[in-house]
Amino acid sequence: YERGREAYENLLWNGRYFNYDSSGEGHHDSIMADQMAGQWYARACGLPPVVRPKLAYASLQTVYDFNVLTFGDCKKGAVNGMRPNE
Repeated sequence: YERGREAYENLLWNGRYFNYDSSGEGHHDSIMADQMAGQWYARACGLPPVVRPKLAYASLQTVYDFNVLTFGDCKKGAVNGMRPNE
């Protein structure tokens, strides 16, 4: 569990949110609305948080800013994937 937590943060955290993957390819830094699903599941199972609270908050704020506010006039909910430059 601890090794996975460390790898998730070290490989994917970019300072604002968790990248889609660590490949460095074209869409590796897509903002995925479900990037905190593991955090939710761990907490639902009684496990400690996957990421530090300040990282969770920052990533969820980024998802809200990009995947909700810039999609469908904020009337359609969150789109799963957004590009950070759109």
